[in-house]
Amino acid sequence: MDIILAMLASSASAKIEEKKWSKFPYKIQKNLEISQNVQNFALYRYLVNNALRYPKEWIENKAGASVVASVAIYNQSATLKGIKILNKTEGLEEITIFNEVEKTLQRSKHDFPNTESVVELSLPFEWK
Repeated sequence: MDIILAMLASSASAKIEEKKWSKFPYKIQKNLEISQNVQNFALYRYLVNNALRYPKEWIENKAGASVVASVAIYNQSATLKGIKILNKTEGLEEITIFNEVEKTLQRSKHDFPNTESVVELSLPFEWK
């Protein structure tokens, strides 16, 4: 019985992840994932899967954006090094997207490990 439940759970999580990234350019997402070194990979996957929150006003207005954020993480703090906007819905300003990426990093900073050296990651974020 446990094996069947585990199979169902893994199948459901795959479908959720497919849906979550359905609009994000697959090639970019995969290249970002592959480019992470082994010691940063767990942190990368955690942030990609858990750091993102959907602003209520974006959901109500059906706004969305796909971005790649370059982040430097050190000792439970994150510095945004750059943002590349891949696409955004009409009427959504770039400054709003930048602010939301900053808020996302601030909310998740307590989840960062106490790294002893600067870890640089490029993270895909998508709001849809």
